[in-house]
Amino acid sequence: MKYNIGDKLYHATFNHHEGVYVECSDCGGTGRIRVIFHDETIAAIPCGNCSCGYDPPTGRILAYKSIEGADLLTITGAEIQAGEPTRYRAEHYILDEDRLFVIKEEALVKAKEMHDAHVEAETERASKKTKESR
Repeated sequence: MKYNIGDKLYHATFNHHEGVYVECSDCGGTGRIRVIFHDETIAAIPCGNCSCGYDPPTGRILAYKSIEGADLLTITGAEIQAGEPTRYRAEHYILDEDRLFVIKEEALVKAKEMHDAHVEAETERASKKTKESR
């Protein structure tokens, strides 16, 4: 076990905070999509990316900013299982060992790495242009 009960450690994390509206990447903020059919006729249809339910498209979509951080926590318990990394308890959290650090700056570096990986995954998901319900 790397850490002991009672140790004060920094937990690397990032949280989604403020929601901001940004220009829709599909329609460019117009709320309309231009469709070219096989016979070269052109039609404009409402954008499905920036409309919500039965509401008309707005040309904007809601995005969330996320902020990296390092929370100071006191270890209150540990879970040890054969063949698996040790997991620690602090307050109401169950924490993985690879996200705990003695030095705050190290935790912030890990939080930045986690945030960047999340942003990259979200960007990739958004570029596929598929709805999760289908």
